[in-house]
Amino acid sequence: METVRYLAPQEKQGTRAMYEEMFPEDPASFVDYYYQWKTKENEILAMEEDGVCQVMLHLNPYTLWLNGNLRELPYIVAVATRPDCRKKGKMGRVMGRALQDLERREAPFAFLLPADPAYYRGQGFVFFPSQEEGGSAAGQEVEKDAASAEEAGKEENGQNLRAAGAEEVCQEKAGQGCGSQNPCAVDAKGIFIENNMQGWENQNFCAQDTGSSKRAFYWEKAGEEDIPALVAFSNHILQEKYHIFIRRDAKYYHRLLAETKAEQGGILLLKASGPENGTRDFQVREPGQDAVAAGSRQEPALKGILVYGTDRQENRAEIQEFLLAEDAKARPEMILQSGQESVPEKILEEGQESQPELVLQKGIQGWQELLLRSAFPGMGIEFSEFRMMLRIASLKDFVSVLKREIPCSYRVKVTDRIIPRNCGCYQIDICRDGGRMQEIPEGDAGEELEIGELAQLLLADARVSLREWV
Repeated sequence: METVRYLAPQEKQGTRAMYEEMFPEDPASFVDYYYQWKTKENEILAMEEDGVCQVMLHLNPYTLWLNGNLRELPYIVAVATRPDCRKKGKMGRVMGRALQDLERREAPFAFLLPADPAYYRGQGFVFFPSQEEGGSAAGQEVEKDAASAEEAGKEENGQNLRAAGAEEVCQEKAGQGCGSQNPCAVDAKGIFIENNMQGWENQNFCAQDTGSSKRAFYWEKAGEEDIPALVAFSNHILQEKYHIFIRRDAKYYHRLLAETKAEQGGILLLKASGPENGTRDFQVREPGQDAVAAGSRQEPALKGILVYGTDRQENRAEIQEFLLAEDAKARPEMILQSGQESVPEKILEEGQESQPELVLQKGIQGWQELLLRSAFPGMGIEFSEFRMMLRIASLKDFVSVLKREIPCSYRVKVTDRIIPRNCGCYQIDICRDGGRMQEIPEGDAGEELEIGELAQLLLADARVSLREWV
């Protein structure tokens, strides 16, 4: 008999064989990491028949900053169906159960990185309207393609699958990085990075601030002792720029160091030293508090964080996250610490033909490109793409964590074929103090919106950064 249930902690390891079969591109080192670290605290929802797992999805918990509110929400990964069980509506039933359970737990939403956007659109998932990669225009283009593909899909019970067979043809481990056998680009802490660009061999980056004072930039490999600085720096940068992001703590970076090691990568710290460059220790502000900066200390300042994996076969680095302090984003006038008076003004252009390909993220150019090339000399560099989709679970709780500087109000009729308790006619008001929702008579409702359409409407101005492999 077919059953859908959450696996007990001692049963989770039993899904490893299915994981390895469904995701053969993942090296053993990464799978070892995943089943050692992620299954400690995640949930695995499975469909079984006669004791055999046919379908599974993993809900990996993350603490998200939502306009000043902290909520633990699931990142849905490792969505897989055995080949002989596909095109039978099985994954749809498992996903439906997961979403209904999340609504009962009052979770605002779940998110995932789709292998097949059309299928997930059929489950009520939509792209965040504004994400850091590609922006809203790219997200809308993807959604148009997904929407056109949806028209063809039908399930035997009459529900629209939104993509023919995509329901179980789609098996994904959302957001997996490159995973291979390349040693780290930087092997030791505290060394100045060598740079293979013409004229820059074995040199340090230096910036001339004023007069003869020099500020040297260098990369340093992060370790456990750097976790407090990583937490403070990343939360400060993200909080200044985004409305929605994954909140960092010591536990987060302890795990991330293990994850990047499994990806044959690590975390690099961009530091700056010089006579006018004390460290600013950013104190992490809690909801409702203002950010403050502590006094400086006589040691190099942390100016950036680079999270990466590597692929030896393709000789490339894959960037998961690249955070820079505002005063480190602009390219300063460069000089060499070796005593030379100047360097070629067009150093990037002169070395361009012999340099490996660099797939630039939007907004990465010039000085920032130079920083990246110094971290990975002689390697190709690309950014992981994280165009996430979200699915509202509890509409009431979703509205409660929204904020807008300019107040807005909507009167809508909401439909949700998977979570009936979200259906109804509501007035939704959002202002800088938060959002609220109240039921109204159907005659007072304006536009009728499906739950995904409503999510995009309400998040139209939200800036989002969700960059996780698993």
